[in-house]
Amino acid sequence: MRKCRVDVSKSKIKRAKREALDAIRGVDAVQYNMLWDYCETVRVNNPGSKIILRRTEGSDVFEKLYYSLHAMKQGFVEGWVCFLKTVFGGQMLVAVGRDANDNMWPIALAIVQGE
Repeated sequence: MRKCRVDVSKSKIKRAKREALDAIRGVDAVQYNMLWDYCETVRVNNPGSKIILRRTEGSDVFEKLYYSLHAMKQGFVEGWVCFLKTVFGGQMLVAVGRDANDNMWPIALAIVQGE
């Protein structure tokens, strides 16, 4: 910051970075609240897919998510390729197989608090 002759504290820089990341990715709680709508969209638009969203008993708090998209299952059989990525905490458990090109292919995926 000396090059620009600006006096900015580290706490202001950290706060600005957090606000920028929140604007890009959204606040985690807001993203989790969108899971129910996402699951319904998957059910409507991807017949043959299996999706299970569990809440903590007696509340609307996210506990677990399991999904297996029909296209993932079909793609495994036909040798398609895909990539998975996550930015949130918890553990992702994935059942995988090998396609005709000896590449790993996700068959089912679950997001849980612990293994």
